[in-house]
Parts: sequence; structure tokens; C-alpha cells
Amino acid sequence: MTRDEFSKPYLVALYYKNRDQSNIALTVNDLLREFDLPRDEYLEKEVLEYLNFLSVTRSPPGAVGPDEPIMITPNGKATAENWIEQGVTAPLWSVANDATLTGASDLGTGFGSGAFGVGTFAGPTRTNETEAETMQVPAADRVVTINHNSPEYKLVEDGLRDLLTTVHQNNEVGDSANHRERLLSTLHAAQALWQSTELKLIQIEVGVMMAVEDAGLALKKVGSLVTIGIIIDAIKHLIKSVTGIDF
Repeated sequence: MTRDEFSKPYLVALYYKNRDQSNIALTVNDLLREFDLPRDEYLEKEVLEYLNFLSVTRSPPGAVGPDEPIMITPNGKATAENWIEQGVTAPLWSVANDATLTGASDLGTGFGSGAFGVGTFAGPTRTNETEAETMQVPAADRVVTINHNSPEYKLVEDGLRDLLTTVHQNNEVGDSANHRERLLSTLHAAQALWQSTELKLIQIEVGVMMAVEDAGLALKKVGSLVTIGIIIDAIKHLIKSVTGIDF
């Protein structure tokens, strides 16, 4: 198994933990205690470093061990959603145990024991199918039509441009050069998303709002007086005007 294949369910597990709340810091060992993930002592030690390298997670400078805190990035949430659509899962131990008790004949498709070793979860049982599907489908999958002529759209568009310019012009922004590049990358991605005519709520939350919040936090650390609340409020107002949802 490649390091990429081994690490995917770890990112998906971290995504599940952050789906209802943002920026929960967990360790690799925290995830192993709650989710039935592939196990290999050597690879487990590399998961955190590898996911940070992919810019889908972030952790304190110098953190490389399975007991170091790890947080998912906006890019990481989008990547995890893509992997989930491709069939990557991270079952909770309770679901995996139920599958084991039911018997191998009821197991569906997914990660098989042949790939990850004895005792790992091969897929949901028929009796747990609804629970597993609930885990995998993002709650905020409602599609929002983006009116490019609305004042809210223009305010967010201008705000993203100003944020990107401010981060680009200030070399002190970010905990490291790589962190600064990730901030710029996510803001560029947010701009591209915001040019769409339709977006899912999860895309707005992960691809735009989290990018704005991360950039705002980084700028605040260096004393830059940037108000991101106006941008976030404009996004929420647009969502409510289209869907009626208080986001």
C-alpha cells in the first residue's frame, strides 16, 4: 500500500470530526481511537507529515509525531469530499464492530481486509447502511444560486480581492513561507469558486468562508487591521436570501 492510499482515510476521519465544527485539533492517535483506520506503525508516524505536505492539514511547526495536534485546512475539506465521492471511508469503531458481528457475508464494498490487514472494516452491513451513508454525505449539500448582480456578491468579490492583495503584499503573514503560500492558494481558489453561478453550501463554507477566516486570523496575528466579518456576513445574507437558511 502506498503512503497516499494509507493516509486518505485519516483525512476523511478528520473531515468527519470537523463537519459540524471548524478547526478541531486532533492527533493521529485520537483518530485511531475513534475510527477503524488502516494500521502500520511505520506509516502511522508519517501520516501527519505527509498530509501537511499535501497542504490538506496543518500542525504546529516541527510537529511530526502521531501525538501532535493536526487541523484540516479548507483545501483539506475539499480534498476529503472528493475522496469520499471516490469511495474512501473512515468508519467509526461502533459501525465496524457491528459489521464484524454480522459476518463477512454481509459486508459491502469499500476497504477490504486484504488491503489493510486483518481486523479492518471492509464496508457497511445492510443493517448499518443508513448510518454509514449519513456519515459520508455532507449535511450542507443544498445548491445556492449566486446572483452576480447582487450587492452581497460584489461585497464578497471585493473583499476576497482585498484580502488576497493584503496577504500578497505582507511577507510577515503566515507561520512560515509554506503557510503563506497555502493562504494565497486558498484565497485564489475562493475567488475562482465565487465566480460560479451555483455552489453547494459546503463549497461556500469550506472553499470561501474558511479561506476568508484563515486569512483573517493570519493577518490579525501580524497586526493587520482587516475586518473579515463584513465578508462573512455578506455571504450569510446571500445564502439566506436564496435558500431561507440561517447559515
